[in-house]
Amino acid sequence: MNRSLQIILSLIIAVVSFLFFLILFFPLDTLISHQLANIESQTKGMYRVSVSDMETSLLFDSKFKDFRVEKKETEGFQELFSAPEVRVGISLISLLSQKLNLRFLASFKKGSFGGRVTLSRSESVFDLEFDKMSLEELVILKSYFQFNDLQFQLKGFLDGTMYFAQFQGSGFSGAESNFHVKISNFRITDLNSKLGGKSIFFQNLVLSPEEDFAIFEGDLEKERFSLTNISIPGPDIEFHLTGRLRLNEKTEVIQSKMTGRFALAESLFQKIPELELLNEYKNADGFFPLRISGSFHNLPQIRIGNLNLTQILKTFGLVD
Repeated sequence: MNRSLQIILSLIIAVVSFLFFLILFFPLDTLISHQLANIESQTKGMYRVSVSDMETSLLFDSKFKDFRVEKKETEGFQELFSAPEVRVGISLISLLSQKLNLRFLASFKKGSFGGRVTLSRSESVFDLEFDKMSLEELVILKSYFQFNDLQFQLKGFLDGTMYFAQFQGSGFSGAESNFHVKISNFRITDLNSKLGGKSIFFQNLVLSPEEDFAIFEGDLEKERFSLTNISIPGPDIEFHLTGRLRLNEKTEVIQSKMTGRFALAESLFQKIPELELLNEYKNADGFFPLRISGSFHNLPQIRIGNLNLTQILKTFGLVD
């Protein structure tokens, strides 16, 4: 063997040995624990991430037990997301180009949620997939549906995909997004309303039965959001809507034009007699025509046939 080949082989062995011991003894646990602890200080105490245990690896997926993300509220920290186990795999090659490319899978008692995430100085890309995931696992939804005079919960099982790409510094003019999701056994439960000073309670409103799906589809391109299809089969509330919205840099809807139709089960009219006033606007097919237009900055114009619902709500002080 000539001298040059010996030198090359020696260099290769040295590099491989270095990488082997780096992977074997690299203090990844310590580094990740430090980064998780830093999230709270980096967000000025607004967010914190915690895990009960972790199994880390540079080559294979790392596992995190009892993964939890919380946000600080006035009364303390509120849980935004939690999962019994989250697996995360990082592309080491992507780090060489100053880009974080990772895949993850969060497993629950029923269903899972996973996908790929790419983060760099110039872009943020989230490519997500849901597999029979219970809406009850999305703890963040609960805070969106709790108001002073109206509380309810959403239940069902989510399947589908969501994609979002944001190019830094370009706002929604440089954003792209699309979603295609369906929800089986979709229900509104424990609805408690005191709107207008009258108490109304529904224990269970079925939006889609187990054998059918509520469908949500849409896409975003250059500040223009197309709502391709919202289709809720009922039977308690049947609802269909399509249209377009225009967003500004602050994610506000500054322009909208949507049309659709809806139907209500007889049990709703029995429990809320005031709904009988809508019957004169019902079409021959049993559906109420719906139009939504204008800015969402305050409240858009909502019309059921020729009835201006927005104006009525404002007149009775039910909305600002």
